[in-house]
Amino acid sequence: MVLAVDLLGGAVATPLERPKPLAGSHIRFTGGILDAAGAPHLASRLTRRGIVFQVPSPAAIDRLQCPGRWLYGGIWFDHFGHFLLETLSRAWHLADLSGPVVFHRPPEKRGGPIAATMSDWQRELVNALFGTSSRIHFVTSTMEFEELVVAEAGCVLADRCTTDQADALARIGTRIAAPALAERNDRKVWLSRSALTRGCVIGERDFETDLAAAGFEVIHPQAMPLAAQIRAFDEARLVAGFTGSAFHTALLASRRRAELIHFARFTAPFQKTFELCAAAAGYPSQFHNCFLEFLPAPRLHRPTPAGLDVRQDFTAVRRILHDSGV
Repeated sequence: MVLAVDLLGGAVATPLERPKPLAGSHIRFTGGILDAAGAPHLASRLTRRGIVFQVPSPAAIDRLQCPGRWLYGGIWFDHFGHFLLETLSRAWHLADLSGPVVFHRPPEKRGGPIAATMSDWQRELVNALFGTSSRIHFVTSTMEFEELVVAEAGCVLADRCTTDQADALARIGTRIAAPALAERNDRKVWLSRSALTRGCVIGERDFETDLAAAGFEVIHPQAMPLAAQIRAFDEARLVAGFTGSAFHTALLASRRRAELIHFARFTAPFQKTFELCAAAAGYPSQFHNCFLEFLPAPRLHRPTPAGLDVRQDFTAVRRILHDSGV
């Protein structure tokens, strides 16, 4: 797939705002990129599953002037999976370019203000891609650019993940964790969700006792350094678990020999992004759906499918793993 790269003279970026929710509307943000004539730049908008989540807003008369050539990154998310797949979705083009990089940032997130500083893993990824986080700027007021480079996103949730984008993420990963020794390819890894406070699988902790007895390493990615997560994929012959952001770390690994066994955390249509990413990176993969039902998560203020606990058919999960020779 050939992606477009636009060089916009006189482009304007307006800061993101959250519109008032409307029934049936998918719009999450107003604001974005306008060309010199004031028309919205369509390829820079946030889309997921073929649905547009962002609409332009009028540009203010007072503008911060930005001389020279700037690079557009996208929308800066603090969620690991969305950061890796969406915030870095233009890595396929930006990796070899110099100059300042500008990102939109949501004005707030549900439950409170967005973090003012980068997390450790965000800084690691940004430094690996851009060399230094000092190149990063955020659209906090209307900005007008002498030139702005806007590439199409190499990854769009449930729509595409190109091989160029997958390869760019692997190069980022090698700068964070050196590739594993060639002879190491023997680990069986289970990506656990049992220590999370939301989006858990009821009964997974008990199931992990059986997994450990069968030779699996049960790991909790959210508690591990990013380099160790990458190394787990590099050194594994098999990685299994219920779908979640931890599986996306596979894109940062360079060896890509492990077989990935995904169990849908909820309904099968939400597997599409995982299928696209695994295919783009060349992983041998399986996708299964053993989902039974949602259960309200006790600490969740505003339930969404991603935040609900679920029940799974562990008998079916065991059978699938057994039939796969593990």
